[in-house]
Amino acid sequence: MNLRKVCKLWRRVALSTHSLWTSAWVNLDSYSDVDLPKAIRGIECYFQRSGSSLPLNIGFHWSRDSEELWSLWMDFLCSFRERWEEISFFTDICHFQLFEERLKKEVDNGLWKALFLQVALEDTPSPDSLIPADSGIFNDLFPDLETVNLNTASDLLITANQPPSRLLDPHTTMRKLRLEVFLDLNPYFHKLGGFPNLKKLLFNCPKLDVTPVLAEGNIIELPNLELLLMACPPSFTILSRLRTPSLKTLQLLTNVPPEPASPDSTDSLQRDLMESFDHVVAFAEQCNKTLRETRINCWFLQAEYALLCLLGALASVEYLCIDTWFRPTEESTPADARPTIVDDILNSTYLSNLHKLCLHDPQDEETPLPAEWGARSLIHLLPLIAEGHNPGDGMGPMDFKNSIDPTIFVGETSRPTVGEVGVPQIPQEQTPPPSPSISPHPPIHLFLC
Repeated sequence: MNLRKVCKLWRRVALSTHSLWTSAWVNLDSYSDVDLPKAIRGIECYFQRSGSSLPLNIGFHWSRDSEELWSLWMDFLCSFRERWEEISFFTDICHFQLFEERLKKEVDNGLWKALFLQVALEDTPSPDSLIPADSGIFNDLFPDLETVNLNTASDLLITANQPPSRLLDPHTTMRKLRLEVFLDLNPYFHKLGGFPNLKKLLFNCPKLDVTPVLAEGNIIELPNLELLLMACPPSFTILSRLRTPSLKTLQLLTNVPPEPASPDSTDSLQRDLMESFDHVVAFAEQCNKTLRETRINCWFLQAEYALLCLLGALASVEYLCIDTWFRPTEESTPADARPTIVDDILNSTYLSNLHKLCLHDPQDEETPLPAEWGARSLIHLLPLIAEGHNPGDGMGPMDFKNSIDPTIFVGETSRPTVGEVGVPQIPQEQTPPPSPSISPHPPIHLFLC
């Protein structure tokens, strides 16, 4: 609703309320070349109604090819450099680097106060005539910058055949970095050492066949990192080259990327994740004094032994959110001789500090079935079974008859019969990792996200 058109009083109030005029999203491609200069003047008038001190936020889309009009738009952006708090660029690689080139000319005109940059770029290679901006220009001109979200189709912004972008040059105040990676994780990984004060790091690989970080090479130290999230990773090798002594939250969301996937590609991804899972265990051991929250989709696991190793490394975790599939228990094995993960958790040899355990059914999160050689059963960790559906909440009561006594998860001492849960046995040729001597569990709250 346009508040200015309700009545004269509302119009006066709206025009005099500075906070109503601090944010705007503009699709500049919706204007013709003739109308765009007038539209830019209108946007300038819009922000002038915000007063002289409130921080401003702007997002814009630009894909047109006009140096004159782009220069006019840059004049406007630069005129509010001391007011921008957030700027979102939805354009192409060429125009973002033209923005960097403009920054080089603006060095003597004052600092930018922006805290947040979102940069989503389409594939349009920069012209050969482009003069790259000076190294460190974002650190120099954006001294308060805390967050960068970067999404560049085909990763062209940081590849060697492009004039180098300076957006990921070292920056001392950067606190949060979110990267969408389409082809190769390695050039992004090599940039991380330039952000020593980073607290949150998020990787997302939205396509299959992204090249993983090489398992061998220089170690990247991120001494202040508190949260690491990896969505759709091609493997876990990146964890072998990170040192994060302050990490509190680890999230490994291993769902297959949202693009058509053949059974062969899912099979290959499962194998790559499973073969690099030892890096997850080693990374958890490295962070075991500080790590408090862990979430991981384990659909790729072939047997419970690997998960037992991870649980053994999560000594300090208080909140665990997990899903997984497992091979079936051998029917020839007597029920009373089947060791289970449930027993290992409940006898206080693992997760001694656990307060909350969140279980996901893999099918609820649309995680794929394991490859054929690992999918002879759909048994997963603590098989909670919903019976019926209540129209009111859409979720039926949990049936623990074939699962586990729910009182165990609120601090009671009763235990299920060994083998009752039906979690598959540990392969005989392997032995579980050593279990530390620890005190009894605190109360554990079981819930479904």
